[in-house]
Amino acid sequence: MFLANIDPVLQSEVLGQVRSPRFVACDTMNFWIGGNDPAGARAGRVNMVLLNDEEARQLSGKDNLPTAASVIRAMGPGAVVIKRGDAERCSSCEEGVFAAPAFPLERVVDPTGAGDSFAGGCMGWLGRTGDTSPAGIRTALVVGSVLARSA
Repeated sequence: MFLANIDPVLQSEVLGQVRSPRFVACDTMNFWIGGNDPAGARAGRVNMVLLNDEEARQLSGKDNLPTAASVIRAMGPGAVVIKRGDAERCSSCEEGVFAAPAFPLERVVDPTGAGDSFAGGCMGWLGRTGDTSPAGIRTALVVGSVLARSA
């Protein structure tokens, strides 16, 4: 189940309507982090949180991204994916940190939707394979990065 970037209260309500989801991921943004908890991340209701580097720093209160990911993981999610635009996507889970390179483009036409394409690629891969292990999540990051490039 993927809880897209909507109000965390609504994310929690949607999550509450699904019986025994196998894997739950959520996205967020700076605006929602200010006063809310993305999809109950602190309550351990999600398996994976996707957020950009600024959001990771805001939610964790830490400037260093590996430290920020560790702080967010301690809130409950087993995996934290930090998107860094055209730089890379980082994942932190119990097996450590993994970085998937972004695929740079000479000419960016319209970056709108690249994050959604990335999330869709990740979740599509996880749903297709059913492999939500750290290795499966690493592969999903690569798939998502490839799809985000073509967004």
